[in-house]
Amino acid sequence: MESFTRAELLSSIDNLWSVCGNTFDAFEKCRMEKGSDPSLCLRESTAVMGCSQKVMREIINNCQPEMEKTVTCIEENNMRTLCCDAEKKEFNECFDRLIAPKFLQ
Repeated sequence: MESFTRAELLSSIDNLWSVCGNTFDAFEKCRMEKGSDPSLCLRESTAVMGCSQKVMREIINNCQPEMEKTVTCIEENNMRTLCCDAEKKEFNECFDRLIAPKFLQ
């Protein structure tokens, strides 16, 4: 399983939600209903990790230069995304063009 930096995840959060939102919601619902014991929502947690890993792999394979520009901007702005609209727009355009069609139909 790959690991990703906080900046990489911050740069990709909207894209992750667009693909994995239902999975994220199912995990949160499980946690709300069953409490904070991780073993009670293991299936949902595994689904969150699987979906996130799949999307991040596609991002690395198809939009890495655009993501790296966004990551650099976020890192240079103390992990704030507000100053990175231009970079984020370019990254999102790449995602929408090359990755979203594989997952969203």
